This record gives sequence, structure tokens and C-alpha cells, in this order.
Amino acid sequence: FFTKDAPGFGPDREGGAARVIDDNGKKGNANQAVIEELIKRNALFARGRLKHSYPHSWRSKKPIIFRNTPQ
Repeated sequence: FFTKDAPGFGPDREGGAARVIDDNGKKGNANQAVIEELIKRNALFARGRLKHSYPHSWRSKKPIIFRNTPQ
């Protein structure tokens, strides 16, 4: 079943984000079940994995961390 993530205010929460909870009350993963259902209904548009590229310093080659600060 599905449950709303905090800090939600119920099923009408904007965005409709939900997470899957398994029968033992633990976080579950429904990706494969959803993909299979989409394939069965011939509604799967695309499937693949993304490799994210993150900014690195040209000098030190270490990852750059961006922080939001008041201006």
C-alpha cells in the first residue's frame, strides 16, 4: 500500500508524492512491478539508466559543492 511522506497534509497534497511500504511496514521498491504493468499495457515510453555528471574543480579535481546563501 501507499503512504504519504512527511510533511504532508493528506491525500490531496500537491505533487501527489507517495512511497511504497511493504507488508512488513518497511520501505519497499515497486519499480519492477510498475515497469511490468506498463509493458503489459503497451504504455512504456522508454527505459534506461542515467549517469549523472557532477561538477569538479579543474584545479583539484575534487567535487564542487554549491551552497545557497542569502545575498
